[in-house]
Amino acid sequence: MDKWKGKVALVSGSSTGIGANITKALANSGLTVIGLGRRVEAIQDLTNQIQSGKIIAKKCDVTNETEVLEVFKWIKDTFGHLNVFVNNAGVIKSDLLLESKTEDFKSTFDVNVISACVCIRESVKLIKANGSFGHIIVINSVLGHRIPDLPVPLFNVYPASKFALTAITQTVRQELAFQQANIKLTSISPGMVNTEFLTAYDSSFCAGLPRLKCDDVTAAVLYALSTSEQTQVEEVILQAVPEYC
Repeated sequence: MDKWKGKVALVSGSSTGIGANITKALANSGLTVIGLGRRVEAIQDLTNQIQSGKIIAKKCDVTNETEVLEVFKWIKDTFGHLNVFVNNAGVIKSDLLLESKTEDFKSTFDVNVISACVCIRESVKLIKANGSFGHIIVINSVLGHRIPDLPVPLFNVYPASKFALTAITQTVRQELAFQQANIKLTSISPGMVNTEFLTAYDSSFCAGLPRLKCDDVTAAVLYALSTSEQTQVEEVILQAVPEYC
């Protein structure tokens, strides 16, 4: 991770869970990390756990394109470029698709798909402005690759949004190669992770199911970032081992 010391990173959804964990790890690796989230106070609290690097909290609703573009303009005006972007913001609605409101479908795709496209697009622009190298990390899900059979399938349109994210990362990776951009793109797809994200479900739904820790996902992010220049980690799929959970 030495090559990233002093560089600039942006993490969406960094106020809690996986995003907060990644934000702290990147800062402790010597990066200046801009953390995006609606609960800006929670991001500011992360600074107490930093031994090196820096965390800058920016309040932002990723579904509001005006706010997103303002953040990227601020990064450009302040730093002139960006080196790392971690697309972590996500939402899930715990209900049957057939019994959900249309607004739930739209809000899920706004956060998980549309905001990802906007942030990745703007990140590529700023990374290119750096003129050297960059890395985009997309926090995806195993539900973006396969949908398991469960007694109560309360996934709603979340898997559909993550399948879309899988396609988006593959499309962007091909576009970056076509443009000969010196930017890597890694999709990290964890299974169930023990975070506040699970509060969307009744506790009985998750009881007994193996869960990863935030540290497991963060370790995958750091691994992808630490690879040599000629190595691109395209996809990482993480699952918890039941007997260790």
